[in-house]
Amino acid sequence: MQRHLYILDCTPQIVTPNTTANVADTVSPSALYAMRMPDLETWHRRLGHCSTCTIIDMARQGTVEGMPIDLSSAPVTCDHCILGKQTRSHVPKMREGHRATTRLERVFIDLCGLMPCVSKYGHLYSINVIDDFSSYVWSLPLKSKSKAVNVLCAWHRAVENQTGEKLKIIVTDNGKLVSRTTAAWCTLHGIKHQRTAPYTSTQNGRAERLH
Repeated sequence: MQRHLYILDCTPQIVTPNTTANVADTVSPSALYAMRMPDLETWHRRLGHCSTCTIIDMARQGTVEGMPIDLSSAPVTCDHCILGKQTRSHVPKMREGHRATTRLERVFIDLCGLMPCVSKYGHLYSINVIDDFSSYVWSLPLKSKSKAVNVLCAWHRAVENQTGEKLKIIVTDNGKLVSRTTAAWCTLHGIKHQRTAPYTSTQNGRAERLH
């Protein structure tokens, strides 16, 4: 390994402000620098969001050398630490709410795919629809997720014509089926669209277990 390739001059530069220069005069460019004592927040971020109590103990007990710190300010609230320590509430295993009393009163809908192989007609996805009352399952094939709403509208017309019942409530997650087209379709036919909490697909457990 080659050494002494470069020489670094670490001599501290002393900058003297020019107090005699007029404002209108042209001042030659100069570099000014200042040193700020790191506070508790600065060391909290430098040490990977370490506990503030641990940082204070390190500074007072002299555990670490070369750790200047200003302890005059109160510990700050770190939003990243608060978000990182939050936990998600447990989804109850027991059913909450009443069960549907008629067909198509409530259906659970979810997209499934990408499939590992293509079907005979080029389908890679499917929409699984579960009737809450009878637990009957419709599996509607899709070539792409962009066709999901169109296929669902066609299924809606067919199933209401065959059963004579009206679709009242659909339950989905916050995925592809949440769109303006879906909202317009639900508004046109008076269908109530219920969605699960964000990033909590387990609330639509019937469709997830079917997958």
